[in-house]
Amino acid sequence: MYAHLAVKIPMWPGRQSANFPPNYSEYIPDGDAGVSATVAYMKRLLQTPQGIRSLTVRAAVADAVRGVERGQREIDAVFYWVKNHIEFRGEYGETLQSPEATINLGMGDCDDQSVLAAAMLNSLGFETRFKTVAMRDSPDELSHVYVEARDKQSGQWIPLDPTVERAYPGWEPEGIARSEVYMPTGGNGGLLGRLFSFLR
Repeated sequence: MYAHLAVKIPMWPGRQSANFPPNYSEYIPDGDAGVSATVAYMKRLLQTPQGIRSLTVRAAVADAVRGVERGQREIDAVFYWVKNHIEFRGEYGETLQSPEATINLGMGDCDDQSVLAAAMLNSLGFETRFKTVAMRDSPDELSHVYVEARDKQSGQWIPLDPTVERAYPGWEPEGIARSEVYMPTGGNGGLLGRLFSFLR
């Protein structure tokens, strides 16, 4: 059995995407394989012109971190910007949208907010990764996703789930039965950045 995944990247006049057609759909498997496929698409959305390289995303980053001390405070600032500017809304089926679309619409579900936060943090040089969780009442279903950012000083992964009203940077839901963490994206400039960071 297969679930439907619709990837929506609204095209505003004069914009085209080399990585995705404006909107398309495809089928993904049920269960953990489908969740992994969805996360793979989320990671690809980071690299589109409407992702990390988007001027709209960069403007949101500038708004979020203006006047903020570098490091952990930037992570906090991005978390609260997403939490305060993007309204949580569910959807019919599984629909993914670009970070730029999430900003322009002002709403998105957990995967949309996770992709936006990851894009904003990656543009600041932070490494991010997606984490999916299954709760105790439904341990076979990875039903929620959020992003984690790696603190540049401590190397610690900080959970960021702006979809929950009472959440704060570092908060994770209670009652997690199991979780999956996916390969990181972004970082401090690739191999040379890691080399210079090691030499400091």
